[in-house]
This record gives sequence, structure tokens and C-alpha cells, in this order.
Amino acid sequence: MDNAISRPAEYAMVLDLMSRMAALDSEDKAIERIFELFIDLCAPEKLAYVSLVDGAVARAYCRPLVPDPEGVVERLRDFTTPWVESDSGAGFILSVQHAGERLGVLEIEGIALPEQRSHYLNLALTTVDVMGLAISNARLHERLVRARADAQGERDLARGLLGLSDALNTINATINSTLDFGDIMRHVVVEAAEATGADRVGMLRRGEDGWKLVYGHGYPADAVGKVYSSAQLPYAVRAAVQREVVVDNEAARVFVAHPDAALADDTGSIMTVALTLKGEVFGVLAFRARSSGVFNARRVDFARKLSSSLSLALHNARLFESQRTIADTLQQALLVMPRRIRGIEFGSLYQASTLGEAVVGGDFYDLFEIDNRSVGVVIGDIAGKGLKAATLTSLVKDSIRAYTHIDSSPAWTIEQTNSLLFDSTSDSDFATVFLGILDTESGELTYCSAGHPTALIRATDGAVRGLAVGSTVIGAFEEVEARDGTERLAPGEILVLYTDGITEARCKDDFFGEERLVETVSHTAATTAEMPEALVEAIKNCPDAMLPDDVAILCVSMASHGDGAVPAPSEPSLF
Repeated sequence: MDNAISRPAEYAMVLDLMSRMAALDSEDKAIERIFELFIDLCAPEKLAYVSLVDGAVARAYCRPLVPDPEGVVERLRDFTTPWVESDSGAGFILSVQHAGERLGVLEIEGIALPEQRSHYLNLALTTVDVMGLAISNARLHERLVRARADAQGERDLARGLLGLSDALNTINATINSTLDFGDIMRHVVVEAAEATGADRVGMLRRGEDGWKLVYGHGYPADAVGKVYSSAQLPYAVRAAVQREVVVDNEAARVFVAHPDAALADDTGSIMTVALTLKGEVFGVLAFRARSSGVFNARRVDFARKLSSSLSLALHNARLFESQRTIADTLQQALLVMPRRIRGIEFGSLYQASTLGEAVVGGDFYDLFEIDNRSVGVVIGDIAGKGLKAATLTSLVKDSIRAYTHIDSSPAWTIEQTNSLLFDSTSDSDFATVFLGILDTESGELTYCSAGHPTALIRATDGAVRGLAVGSTVIGAFEEVEARDGTERLAPGEILVLYTDGITEARCKDDFFGEERLVETVSHTAATTAEMPEALVEAIKNCPDAMLPDDVAILCVSMASHGDGAVPAPSEPSLF
């Protein structure tokens, strides 16, 4: 389980690499970044890269440095297959290519965990695609720099190349900033039109029933979303069959020969390029211009590079979606709640941040029976996100459950949990936690709040009081002196626990804040089970509402009937 769960974090490192490499202007810098990534991912004993230009060796890179790199060059220069496993079984040799051009050969040897070589191979194959794109762009930039120094007669060419290079870098930055392929395409069709001089740019997705115009810029509003037959889109079929950029700068001839062609009105030039995924054509990117002669060699090269970037983007989007499913499953497991506990009513909700991609958060809550009249009530917030936060969440939850069965003092349990967390983590790891032990017969609540936002109790008349006794966060210091506080939870009163994501939520130009929170708790008519949803709805109703951080909410009250059965807690959700 841990090995599988760790993969989103590793692929996130590759995504971060993409965003940082999108605008690199030097092949040397690109190789340096790639070496740093693999050192962080799998700690190989050595790395080597041989750069090829037109099939000839341009330079060699090695880590650690070797006095005579000729041996490395001789071993790698003639390698042409996509990849092979090294003789040792603890490394790989991979070709680095982009748009059909062989750019170099990468060797990774002596990985730290050879038993996971299949996983690291997948990472390496994804990374060399990014590497090929970055090196190709860097070489293009270097040619542009040289072009600027050429005679005045070549300056127009340099300006054209520079414009396309800048446009491609902008598009790549967009591609690498998100894993939402739809969001990527909505930006790309606009930016690609501006870069190439096209009046229309669209993505056609191939399906069993034909070609669907999924995303489009410059098309009639009723064209996007329609499905067209192969007879209606002869240029899409040509691109899919040839898997190369297809250009016709006198497009009227194409449409005369194909009277059933759709979307052909007022078209002088057309350029199409296939989009592939795992070797299969899944769609076509189509460029149309009213004028003839628009799509020159530079724009054809732009379209070819763009198609490679989009194919890679879709691959990564699908890959990250599968990893996110694993992360969501883990999040659900960390937030599992009992369906009922005798003597109390409760409601809970986990609300994911509206920023960034879905990952495992550090906010959590827990509710458990200690004996036949005592219930443990817990809410906490682990610093950070991802696998590490999930691991620490399990550690803190399990520790609290264990220690509460040894001693009835929440402060003692917090002190023991602090020691365990401090010994198990680095200096930068810490958590805020509220632990309460509720007597389900008397309503007496003994609690310890370790750096956590103030817990609230709403009385039956709407008055709200805070639980004032506080202690320091756990995990940051070797020893803490925690304090117990006591309060009585009367029938009809509701204990409201929450993480700081709710008070730090944005409402236009301000925070949601404690004052709005107290006011909402005071005035809502929500029951205990409904209270968490009511608080999140209050945030959503703010102008320009935004959740920069995850939110966890747990509400508890004394049972007013039967054995304390309540509806199932709300599922974690996206804002």
C-alpha cells in the first residue's frame, strides 16, 4: 500500500519539473534539472547523457564526473531503441527523442530500490518525453539567439521563430500548470490560433460514431460538440492515417473534391496534425485560415511540437487521475466514522481546498467509545499534505485511541502523543489537536486543545461560548506541558470543532474569520448532523468565496432520543 500511495508524490515531482523546464533556454540547464530529479527519485549510483545533433555526438554529461568520458560515449552513441534494462538489472538506457528527432541517450545505473525498477521505468519514460521537449525548445532558443546575430536580411525569420518559440513556451507553461485536459485545451486553441495566424483552431476527438469537435476557437457556437463523419472531415482522416502534419495552403481544392465536407466555409488554408496516446490516434488538431499560403514551414514545425506536447499532457492527465483515485481512497479511509455511538448525536464533513489538485490532506477527525459511558472526540490538523501527512494522521489518531484507554486525562494523552510524534518525525513536522472525553451520562467534557482553533459550544438560546483552556502544538518540541479543561455539554447544546481552513476561507477581500463563524453557529437552525454542511454553505454564500486550505468539521451533542443513532456522516467533497 505504501509503495502505491507514494507514487502521486513522485509524479508530482515530475509535474513540477515540467513547469520549471518549460522555458529553459539551455540544454545544459535541462540536463542538470533531469539529473537532480533522478537523484531525488531513486538515488542512482551514476547518471550519464550523450547529446546528439544530426546523429553526431555533441557533448557528454556524467555524474559523478569521470576523467575520460570516451567510454561512456562509445557505449551510448549508437543506442537507437526506445529503452533497455541494464545488464545489472538496476538501471536503464533510454533514447531521448522529440517530434521524431533523436536528441540523445540517457543512462541511469544503480537505482536505490531495484525491486521497484518497473515503477522507476514508468517515471523515466514519462520524464524523457519532458526532457525531449525541453531540449528541443532549448536548441530552438539557441538557434534563435544565433539568428539574431545574423545579417539584417534574416531578422524577419528570427522574429518569426522567436514568436513561435515564445508562443510554444507559453502553451507549454499552460499545459504543465494543470492536469485538467479540458482546461488545457480551452487555453491552447486560443493561443495556438494567435501564434499561427489561424482564424479557427479546434480539437476533433475520434470515436466509434465519427469525429467530435470537442474544443474550438473561432467556430460557430453550434459547431462545438457536434459529431461529424469521416466523409465530412477528409483532412482529419488524412492526418490520422499519415500521423504527420498535413498542410494545404490552397484548401479550396480539397473541398471541391469532397462536396460533403463540413466546416469548410471561407477556408483558404488548412493544417491538421494527429494527436496520439500510447501509439494510437485519439484525435486531430485542426488549424484553418481564410487566406491562402498561411501555414509555412515554421508554423508546421510549431504544430508538430504542439501535438507532441498535447499527447504528453493527456498521458499525464490520465496517469495522475489514476494516482488521485488512490489518494482519494486513502483520504476516505482516514476519515471513516462510526454510524452511531450510544448517548450522542454527531455530524461531520471534510471539505477539500478549491486550490490545486486533489491530494491527501492533513485535516482529520475521529469519534470512538472508550468505555460504556465515555466517548473520545478528536479533531486535528497535520502540517502539510500528501503521503507524509497521511502517515502522520494515522500515527496521531492511533496513538490517541491507545493512550485514552490507559489514562482518563486528555492532557496526559496529548503529552504522550507529542513525544511519539516528536521522536518519529523531523523538526518541521507538527500538528494541532483537540481531544475531548465526553461523559455521555452527565455531559461532562474534559478536553485538551493543543494549539488548535477554539472549540465552540452553542447553547439552546443561540449563545456561543468558547473552550478557553489551551496548550501548545504537538510534535514541534520534545516535551510539552498540556492542560486539561472541563465544560458541561447540556442537552440541546452543540459542540462545534473545526480546523483553521474555515476561518482562513476567503470572502471577497477578507477572511471568513472567527466573528463570521461564531455568528453563523449562533444563528443557524441546523441540527447537530446538519451543522457542518451549514457552516460550509455559509462560506459558499460569501462573495468570491474561496477555500485556500482543506476544512474538517465535527459537531457533537448529547443524544435526545434512543441510542444516539444519526445519519451517516457527510462524504468528503470538492468545493
